[in-house]
Amino acid sequence: FISRTIEYGHKAELKGYKDTLSIAVEHTELKEPIRQMLEKLFEKPVTLLESFYEASLSNSNPLLHPSRTYTMWKDWKPGIVYPRNPEFYAEWTLEAAELLIKMDGEFQNLLSILGLKAGCIPTVLDYYESSDAVSLTDKLHHIKAFKGILSPMKEAPGGFVPDFSSRYFTEDFPYGMRFIIKTAFAVHQKSHHIRIADTAPSRSHHRAVKPSFGLKNPRRIQKDDLCIMPNADTFHRGACRLCLWRYNTHLRAGKVIGQRGFSGIRRTQKRHKSGTHLRFITH
Repeated sequence: FISRTIEYGHKAELKGYKDTLSIAVEHTELKEPIRQMLEKLFEKPVTLLESFYEASLSNSNPLLHPSRTYTMWKDWKPGIVYPRNPEFYAEWTLEAAELLIKMDGEFQNLLSILGLKAGCIPTVLDYYESSDAVSLTDKLHHIKAFKGILSPMKEAPGGFVPDFSSRYFTEDFPYGMRFIIKTAFAVHQKSHHIRIADTAPSRSHHRAVKPSFGLKNPRRIQKDDLCIMPNADTFHRGACRLCLWRYNTHLRAGKVIGQRGFSGIRRTQKRHKSGTHLRFITH
């Protein structure tokens, strides 16, 4: 379902319920009992997917949101203020639809390279029952569950600016789009348009979000890189598991610029005891 907070910690609006749920189960022979248990708990038909990729790779929010935010704010920089906060879907543009379709084309090519069966994840056009960018734009304008959803912006003197603390940035970029990009990178699949959407706004505008995550030079530790992994997946001092693994791997291979070693990591951890943002290699 789609959910929106009405009163934080007390009340939420749930709408756009799905008729069925799909899950991927691995490393067990109890796939069917697990499916039946979840079906009973959620009181919805549950189907088993053939591959973990079908559950972890998505052309929904990880592509849908960035295609729109990129076309809205690709030229934004500190000091630019917008007069109003437009609706995110009801004012969807043809430019955003065209970019989304191109991104989805790269996504579907990745699925093919990974060996997933055709149609396991519907194309954006099929999912939204559209044939081109024009019909897709019109479809997004009229989806009832999307009505009234504003863009991720916050008030500022004179108007509105992008809100980089929004889940559109803190979730869809690091946990959605970047997984797609890294998977494509691992199998040598080009993802030009997806990576374009991953670069806006510029990293210097909001370092805690930092959409561009360093594929151009993945071996180098940038002094201003920030770890935005959640505390739920961290060591006791807040260090991101992936950051530590990547750092240690490159350190052993002698490929890290500025050999700081783990003493440097520990000092950084002490300076950032909250564990929310730490200075390490990019994801």
